[in-house]
Amino acid sequence: MTVPKFKTYSLSNLYKSPSSSYRPRLRSIKDIQAALEQERLKQEMEEYQRQQQALAELQYLNYLQQQEEAKAAQEERKNAGFFKRTGQTLLDVGGHIAGGASRGIEGVVDYLGGLTGLMSEEQIAHDWTSKNILQPLESQIEHSYIYDLSPTGQTITRGVAEGVGQMLPAIAATYLTGGGSLAYMTTFGLSAAGGATQEALQEGATKKQALAYGALSGLKEIMIEKLLVPAGKN
Repeated sequence: MTVPKFKTYSLSNLYKSPSSSYRPRLRSIKDIQAALEQERLKQEMEEYQRQQQALAELQYLNYLQQQEEAKAAQEERKNAGFFKRTGQTLLDVGGHIAGGASRGIEGVVDYLGGLTGLMSEEQIAHDWTSKNILQPLESQIEHSYIYDLSPTGQTITRGVAEGVGQMLPAIAATYLTGGGSLAYMTTFGLSAAGGATQEALQEGATKKQALAYGALSGLKEIMIEKLLVPAGKN
């Protein structure tokens, strides 16, 4: 009688067989995952490029619209009468001088209000002059000759007018106190300090930080003014 032969498996074979048969499957899963990740990244990149292209097209359309509006406004100014344009030019300059004077007074009030605690951060950061004087002025000076200048020229011209206006409170304080330089320097320094404090608060500084920055800015302006005044007298 022949004894049937049975295939035997060692423990090592039993351990290795599942592992060896599983390796190709694991590699294929990793390949699929890598391919899916690459496809996802590709789609994200394509979507980003589409968004950037749409943004660029929108910016270009806005640019064209602004150019058309500027051209139409320039044409309208040319067709305006001489007296109308001259009057609005005087209003333009005078309005910015008044805005500068208001900004100088606002700076003094803001800084003293901040030091004494009578004004909150929100009140100091509020740009009263721009909201109540300079912004409303824009609709009244559309035919000003200053608009015929380049953007840089417009900025310089209006900046000089505002600078002259900002000196008026200090000049008035000097006159009221009998011509002493102390009143001029104090008013001028407080005005500069208040403006710097307002700017710092608008940029996110704390009230304490803003007041310190304002003090340094005011002292700097006083030092510059002291250096310039003797030079002007010589």
